[in-house]
Amino acid sequence: MSTGRKSGSKREQVALQLASGATVRATAARCGVSERTVHGWLKEADFAALVDELRAAMLARAMGVLMANTTRASRTLAKLLDHKNARVRLSAARTLLEQSTRLREVVTFDERLRALEEAEATRQRRRRE
Repeated sequence: MSTGRKSGSKREQVALQLASGATVRATAARCGVSERTVHGWLKEADFAALVDELRAAMLARAMGVLMANTTRASRTLAKLLDHKNARVRLSAARTLLEQSTRLREVVTFDERLRALEEAEATRQRRRRE
């Protein structure tokens, strides 16, 4: 395998395309490499890890944007509760109730998962002792 700058650059381009959700076929065409090359790189642990890292970074950025605007969106919905149109008020109320219920479910699930992970970690530590 070549380790030249051009090759590394191609690998990075391919990794970025794949992390962005492009198919192997589309990635190969856009980056000027064969599908076989892309599949071969995906079999390499370090390349697959790079794709995963890039995907995680993209997701983290997207989550940051969503979270930064959640309060704003909630305020907008709250203001709509006082709208003169009853349908708008109903829609805003329904959305707020549905989303608050979903948020509570996610928070509860996260708390339960964290407790289970901590219990399992404690169990594993005791096993090793």
